[in-house]
Amino acid sequence: MTEAELRAQHPELFAAVVQQGVTAERDRVEAHLIMGEASGDMPTAIAAISSGEAMTPKLSAKYQAAGMKRTAQAARQTESDGAGVIVAGAAPTAGDGGKDLQDTVAAAMLAQRGKMAA
Repeated sequence: MTEAELRAQHPELFAAVVQQGVTAERDRVEAHLIMGEASGDMPTAIAAISSGEAMTPKLSAKYQAAGMKRTAQAARQTESDGAGVIVAGAAPTAGDGGKDLQDTVAAAMLAQRGKMAA
């Protein structure tokens, strides 16, 4: 039986089969969009959607790895921002000839030992 014959002879069955395909494709695309957005890896999601690739364990692992990388980078940035706040007073200023806190400490230590700082 051809598609045209099925459509003509069994329109309800044909419509039900088409609807199953539509539902399955929406589920596949939505799964990739959800994982792509959550992991921060939309390029992988778009490529998988475009190619028709199913949500495989390999793709799931790729999304999870991207999410873990994103989380680790955010944690490092948070730590770096916190450190920046703590050491903000150690930054060189125009009035001290470009010396920072380490230069000041080194000069004081050298002065205590009777040597001149460079």
